[in-house]
Amino acid sequence: MAGACALAASGRSGRQVHAPDPDTAIDAHALAVPANARNSVAALAATLTGPARGEREKARAIYCWIATNIGYASKEALPDAQSDSSAEAVLKRGTAVCAGFSDLFTALAHAAGLEAESINGYAKGVGYQAGGRISGPTNHAWNAVKIDGEWRLVDCTWGAGSVENGVYVKRFSAFYFLTPPHAFAWLHFPTDPRWQLLDPPMTLAEFEDLPVVRVPFFEYGLSLPSHTSARITPTTSHVRIRVDAPRDVLVIAGSRCGSGAGFPQSLPVRSRGGRHWITVDAARNQDCFVGVFATRASERDHNTLDYHWAVEYRLTALRVVE
Repeated sequence: MAGACALAASGRSGRQVHAPDPDTAIDAHALAVPANARNSVAALAATLTGPARGEREKARAIYCWIATNIGYASKEALPDAQSDSSAEAVLKRGTAVCAGFSDLFTALAHAAGLEAESINGYAKGVGYQAGGRISGPTNHAWNAVKIDGEWRLVDCTWGAGSVENGVYVKRFSAFYFLTPPHAFAWLHFPTDPRWQLLDPPMTLAEFEDLPVVRVPFFEYGLSLPSHTSARITPTTSHVRIRVDAPRDVLVIAGSRCGSGAGFPQSLPVRSRGGRHWITVDAARNQDCFVGVFATRASERDHNTLDYHWAVEYRLTALRVVE
């Protein structure tokens, strides 16, 4: 069982991540399931998956129901949620930590005739900073489910909500349902490497070395051609980070040195044809974190644009060589 759970850190500022159109009908069914259906795992699984057309819709109904109906345990409920993550206990409480979310998904999937596994490992959630080292007990749990003969990845905990400005916000996200393995691997590292679903699997050192990304990194189609390591070691007084994106995506950046939250200092960004160059002053005597934020021009609302946190780097504090 995982220890303290890693909660997702939202890269968004209050905008819901909508489910794709093909899932509208099965999501609506899952949301309409009556409260008395949760009296047992078997009854809930049968009700949820009754109208499902195939294994994918079965898994989707289960994911949608858990992510919208199970809350992350409050501080008061945390001891009970940590001590008993069984599916029956989670249904009774209506709250869980990550192990409870994972175990409930596995139980409902099995009751619906699906192959599923609960997975323990490490996740780069709230509190993790780019370039940080990972050790100690595992801090997260998620799932794999077999759909039409292929194992796929699911994270009900992060699909249920995230931490925004230090507060847990309940908000459904479709991103963590059947997430492609190459995207999932940026933030999740299972103790059993086969559940990376990558060939070859990533090492822990490689996982630690990845920049920290959030959902907007994938939503906006960003890529990192100049710096693929979380830790940037300066060799001159200025560092230029290149971020590429589709032409309709806008990029800004900020930095944070020392303690504190957010990225209070704005950084200059030069953009041309979908390429964005961020200039960072590297002449510092302490580590600094660089945050990259993105949005689409088409998302302008009342002449304002809401940028979403997509990437974080650590600029290491080393002697600058001119």
